[in-house]
Amino acid sequence: MEIEDLQSLLKRGLTPAGRVLALRREHARLSGERGQTVAAIARNRGQILQISTELDRQDTTRRREIVTELREMTARAAELKERRQRSKTASHG
Repeated sequence: MEIEDLQSLLKRGLTPAGRVLALRREHARLSGERGQTVAAIARNRGQILQISTELDRQDTTRRREIVTELREMTARAAELKERRQRSKTASHG
C-alpha cells in the first residue's frame, strides 16, 4: 500500500501508526539511497568523460609523434638512397 492509503487508514484507526511510520522511514531511506546512486552515476560519467578525453589526447599526441618519426625516416631513407647512388656512380666512374 502507498503511504497516502495507510495515512487514510490511520486516520480512521484501521492501521497502526508504527506501520505508517515504518513505511515513511523506508521511503525516506530509499529516496536518500536513490539520490546517492544518482550522484554516483553523475560522478562516474564525469570520470568516464575525463578518461575518454585523456585517451583522445594521448592518441592524438602519439599519432603526431608517429607521423613525425615517419617523415624523418622517409627523409633519412631518401638521403641514404642518394648516397648509395652517388657511391655506385663514383665507383663505376
